Amino acid sequence: MLGLGVDMLRIVAFLMLGACTSEPPANPQPAAVSWTTWQDYGLGLTLDHPDSWSAESFGDARALVLRNEGYPVLVVSYLTAAEAEDDGLWARYDQVGTGTLAGEPAALYAYDYVEPPSSLPTRSWVIPWREKSLSVAFRVRDGQLDAVQEAMLTRVRLADPKPVP
Repeated sequence: MLGLGVDMLRIVAFLMLGACTSEPPANPQPAAVSWTTWQDYGLGLTLDHPDSWSAESFGDARALVLRNEGYPVLVVSYLTAAEAEDDGLWARYDQVGTGTLAGEPAALYAYDYVEPPSSLPTRSWVIPWREKSLSVAFRVRDGQLDAVQEAMLTRVRLADPKPVP
């Protein structure tokens, strides 16, 4: 019986902490940013980001995370429909609007990504690309992209895939 009480306390603590909302660190104005380029030759995806952000890539855009001061501020995913059901966070939510990603019409999603102990306000642009879905998801402050994120969104480019150099 004591074990059940401890488990219940853990569940309650998890639920309470999961309700906290977290926001990414503030970005500088775009004019003050030094930009660097991340590229996935096999996918044909290029994007520019502040050079102070670190990039974690796991072989392809299926798992690219950009971090600002350790905080995950941008996630790129490239998923099949089946993968999106498991890993595509946007696939769990209703589309809230439309936009443009890499010059292509995009579906826009707004949701809170739960990463205990907090939730992260997120905006995702999703387009079909080479028989899969390509998503660029920003963790946002105050529910909106800031000027650097807006600039980044315009700096996403697609091209025919090339052999990896």
